[in-house]
Amino acid sequence: MTQKKPHHKLSVIGCGKVGKTLAALFYSRGVFCIESIINRTIESGREAAEFIGAGKASIDFADARGSSVIMISVPDDEIHSCAQKLADCECVTPGTVVFHCSGFCSSDVLEPLKARGCITASIHPVKSFSDPKSAYDNFDKTPCALEGREPVLRFLTQSLNAIGGDVFVIEAKNKPLYHSAAVFLNNYIVALMNSSLILLKKSGLDDEQSNAVAKALAPAAVDNVLQFGAASSLTGPIIRGDIETVGKEIEALSTQCGQYGKDFSDLYKILGKAALSLAIQSGKLSDSQINQLNRCLNIV
Repeated sequence: MTQKKPHHKLSVIGCGKVGKTLAALFYSRGVFCIESIINRTIESGREAAEFIGAGKASIDFADARGSSVIMISVPDDEIHSCAQKLADCECVTPGTVVFHCSGFCSSDVLEPLKARGCITASIHPVKSFSDPKSAYDNFDKTPCALEGREPVLRFLTQSLNAIGGDVFVIEAKNKPLYHSAAVFLNNYIVALMNSSLILLKKSGLDDEQSNAVAKALAPAAVDNVLQFGAASSLTGPIIRGDIETVGKEIEALSTQCGQYGKDFSDLYKILGKAALSLAIQSGKLSDSQINQLNRCLNIV
């Protein structure tokens, strides 16, 4: 990772997959000089420093002293306590920029630092960081949600643009809805894919065959929705009004999946309700078909 001339000093608290990826990008693009990497253990901090190519591992919040920018990249439930510890150890000064990386929490969770004169914000790169090296290599054009107030918005927009991020601003009150959408798009798609693969294997396909079916259907569905819209992209028994097919599939899920039968059938019904709403928009279903499908998809 090639370093350019840094302009600001950054310390990182919680340098896991997200933290070390962003820190490495900020460092290699010459946005920040990396100072302290404050993790639960010195060993994990050293591993992060090695990945980044800079920074000193620490377990002491006071070692963030002297940094003009602090990034907090810890689980949501720990952000406020981290902010409180930073405030209590008096290692920040008025004007220090402190931001966290939660998609759910707003910058309000950093109130202990704001009370000490820090300029607070939150950022959320819309990307999977399961493999930090891949995330680092493919970060360009990543959408990045940014929440806070001027002048920090301008400063962080420039910083994120410098590492290839495409920034959009979101209001604090809307972050729970925004993050719920991100959960659907990422985490729940993974869970849904897993459910589909389990069912394919239960139907007699091997791993290779199951993966081939998934590759044939899932990417095309995503592409179609983004190109043509959800209502125009819906296919299958719901939009065709195949009431008997829907009923028999629910029965098969209930009876052929063992202890997880109700889970699979309920998931089918919940998603079927969402699909039915799209099908109704298309105007292709009669009132009778809509009523019968609603009855099939009721969860009891």
